[in-house]
Amino acid sequence: MSIKTGGRVVAPIPSPEMFDFLELKRPLLPEYSPKKGSQPKTIAGGFDATFSNRIQSMKCPVTQKYAFRRLYNLLGEQYGLPIELRARLMGHSTIVNEGKYKTEGIDATLEVLKGVSKLPIPLNVAIERLTALGVDIDSSEAKLFLRVIYLID
Repeated sequence: MSIKTGGRVVAPIPSPEMFDFLELKRPLLPEYSPKKGSQPKTIAGGFDATFSNRIQSMKCPVTQKYAFRRLYNLLGEQYGLPIELRARLMGHSTIVNEGKYKTEGIDATLEVLKGVSKLPIPLNVAIERLTALGVDIDSSEAKLFLRVIYLID
């Protein structure tokens, strides 16, 4: 959960190819419980350190944390998520999204995107993959993603 631009939990974009490429066996955020009364800067620093330790313990070949945000943005674009939705989910404006997260300077991001289709997978396949990844299909975030991608009313 981010405190920099407001609290949010963002559902991952289901991409088994990405998990395979990054060699992530269990792609879960680390648990972090700050001490009661901690200042926001202390909380952010504590989560940052915990996240770095998790990446190292998983032996992930990508260690730049912002690479994951860029990857999220680029995968969202490849799967057809509108820029406004991607920006909102990441907690910033479309201007910031275009300027900071649209860059393609990370080799790992480009390699992952080479094999990604520009069209979304069928709805039933998406639901199966999300369920297999442990995503709560009935959550508001999952329903929002599915409504936007598959134009569900």
